[in-house]
Amino acid sequence: MTDRFSWIDASPTTPEDQDKLAAAYGRLGVPADGKGFDHVLKVHGPMPATMEEHLSFYQGILRRPGPLSRVECEVIGVVVSGRNGCLY
Repeated sequence: MTDRFSWIDASPTTPEDQDKLAAAYGRLGVPADGKGFDHVLKVHGPMPATMEEHLSFYQGILRRPGPLSRVECEVIGVVVSGRNGCLY
């Protein structure tokens, strides 16, 4: 599952871990291969429970009702990432 966006090998290391990741993807409505899933979350592949917690946090920031729209939150994220030199 290593791709051009991440230097971290996000591949589960054991068949049991692969099953846990597939189950987590299933709960999240993500294809079993993770295609189309945010790369910043994919790196949690070896630890699916952490991935689900990170996604919950991530969605809470971007999608819960508040004074800023999702687009405004995304723009802030892009600006901060650019300022920090983050390629994501």
